[in-house]
Amino acid sequence: MIRFALCATIVLLLGCGQGNGVPYTDHSRDPEAFALTIKQMVLDAVEDARRSPEPAESVDGIVAAFDGRLHSLPVGDYRPIYEELLSVASELYEEAERIDGRPEDLDQRLDELAALAEQLPGDVAAPGPPEQPDD
Repeated sequence: MIRFALCATIVLLLGCGQGNGVPYTDHSRDPEAFALTIKQMVLDAVEDARRSPEPAESVDGIVAAFDGRLHSLPVGDYRPIYEELLSVASELYEEAERIDGRPEDLDQRLDELAALAEQLPGDVAAPGPPEQPDD
């Protein structure tokens, strides 16, 4: 009985994996898909940094996404935008870390990051306040 159940399970699993699902498309090297992901990440980080007493933590993800990796990412024609994003985010991160808080020109720099992100293609969800749990 156990052999039958095991054989039936194997046959069922083999049959279920044979093209009956949604076709997979690899977008990992697609510059447009990458740009959309980065645009959402940057806009979310900007909003987080506006609300945070420690904005360095929010912009750290932008720096980590590009620092030393631009040559291996699917940047397409958007390389200059990514280079500028990295530059602005790195300077902001370093200053915020150095003073352990919010630089005086934080809003201006965050506006600059958001404007750079908006140059990337695609529509993204508008960043907003985090959802509050229902009581």
